[in-house]
Amino acid sequence: MFKFDFDLDLDSDDEMSSPPPPPSASTSTAQPEPEQAPVPAQPFQEILLKDLISHLPAEISYSPLPLPAPLSPLARRDLFDARFQRMGVDLPEGGEAQDQADEDEEAWGPETDLVKGVYEGGLKTWECAVDLVGVLSREVVKEQGWRAVEGKSVMEVGCGTSIPTLYLLSVLLSKPPPGPSDPLPPPTSFYLLDYNKLVLQLVTLPNILLTFRHLFPTPPDSPSPVPTNLPPISEDEDLSHVPVFHPSDLLSSLPLPSSTLSSFLSLLSERNIHLSFFSGSWSSFNLPPSPGGKMDLILTSETVYQSLNLKPLTTLLRESSYPTRKGWMGEQGEDGTLVLVAAKVLYFGLEGGGVEGFLEVVRKEGSEREGGEGGWTEEVWRSGKGVGRWVGRVGWERG
Repeated sequence: MFKFDFDLDLDSDDEMSSPPPPPSASTSTAQPEPEQAPVPAQPFQEILLKDLISHLPAEISYSPLPLPAPLSPLARRDLFDARFQRMGVDLPEGGEAQDQADEDEEAWGPETDLVKGVYEGGLKTWECAVDLVGVLSREVVKEQGWRAVEGKSVMEVGCGTSIPTLYLLSVLLSKPPPGPSDPLPPPTSFYLLDYNKLVLQLVTLPNILLTFRHLFPTPPDSPSPVPTNLPPISEDEDLSHVPVFHPSDLLSSLPLPSSTLSSFLSLLSERNIHLSFFSGSWSSFNLPPSPGGKMDLILTSETVYQSLNLKPLTTLLRESSYPTRKGWMGEQGEDGTLVLVAAKVLYFGLEGGGVEGFLEVVRKEGSEREGGEGGWTEEVWRSGKGVGRWVGRVGWERG
């Protein structure tokens, strides 16, 4: 069981503190628990949208999440509300099953950020997800708007609260609705991957519904549920000082009657948007083939925190990508996959995690095959304030 010593997540119950100094030879900023027998990895499985909808509560509490200027905030389910719903999940009782249930309850509690093989931190929103939204806004969406998203296959790996996907959905849904005689738009597919099925139930789908309701309030002339006058954050701001909005400041809730869910499903059909959800270990992922068998855009943030994650992650990224030349940014007439990765430069207390370890694995990934060659890397953005943060592109010219 492990908790990051830097308290930079965007769901803290208090004002976020400054990051700690780097560890020295005599001190350590994090003390992981003694090694225990490894927990078997969760198997890969697809979770149907209708299954996730069946687990939604009658109402969800939410707060606005500020985004880099000039973007408007996103609505995001409150962490306390997700954990409260988690407490109501049926758990086994008696003997070993009860012991496992007790361990799971502790793993999902407020004092825990990571329990390897049990819970991988997906309930919280981490600051690199916000960094990734900033890069998407400047590098992908700025020139093309909704056209940068429509008709694409998009995968978010380790999605958790799915902030980058929420942003892209809001961009896509900003397109004027089709008229009665207009043809169906080209299909846009979102593949959302998280280790924990419960994360998909508790925050991923609820946040997507909040984005839908933000853009399409009922009745149509009612105000948006997300205030638009919140202060945006600057491109390179140290997010440890960004104010956190809690229910005590802006108490908001969204009822989820069947009419809201029906409207949501109708909108997806009208816009030809497909949502697919998957849980389990990256090493066992076997995604259904998208058109061409590959993705157009792959996003991941805060997923390189442990060395054990790096090889399965990079293999998944490579196998889901078209062959892509270095420097390709989606030019027409040329296939490729834009893979954007956001991470902290270093994860204190976790051996082998961070940007440099990840980039080393990318450069080797694929080279072990006959005639294969490793991947390429390219820095897009970096912040040296607080705990260093980085966003970069990776790819493989031979796939």
